[in-house]
Amino acid sequence: VFAGGLEGQYYCNVWTLSAQVGYMDSDTNIWGLVKDAGFAHAGLAYYASNKLKLSGGVGYLAGQTSHSANPDDISEWNWGLGVEYLFGKTIPVSTYLEYKGRHLEEFSNPTYDLDRHEVRVGVRFLFGGGDDLQRMDREGPGFESPDLITWAPHEYP
Repeated sequence: VFAGGLEGQYYCNVWTLSAQVGYMDSDTNIWGLVKDAGFAHAGLAYYASNKLKLSGGVGYLAGQTSHSANPDDISEWNWGLGVEYLFGKTIPVSTYLEYKGRHLEEFSNPTYDLDRHEVRVGVRFLFGGGDDLQRMDREGPGFESPDLITWAPHEYP
């Protein structure tokens, strides 16, 4: 699997706007991987305090499935909302709650139209950043992987 692209962020006080565009491909026909696909994602984060972050985003992908010898064209929209809270400097852990939605159309015979909704809860271990979540997000190491480049959810009826 190969994915590459460009990512940018714009900081405006307590707001962060982000965008990604890219391309992904795979040379295998297992697991329903996406191939020959372009994707785009836009996000917005609001820091209500140095310990509380509210975020959201929307993305799109268009490409082909590779789950068979004759790939089908697909398009996918995804969206999400999240909240993250950082406990503090002495405890470098944040907890998050997020909702992720996805709508996938596979243009085959017959056409599949799939929706998926998830609620995720988790913790993140953050080292060396102090007690300011906004500063850690902007100055520390990180990687924002859009859900668009994860394996496509082929849940055939």
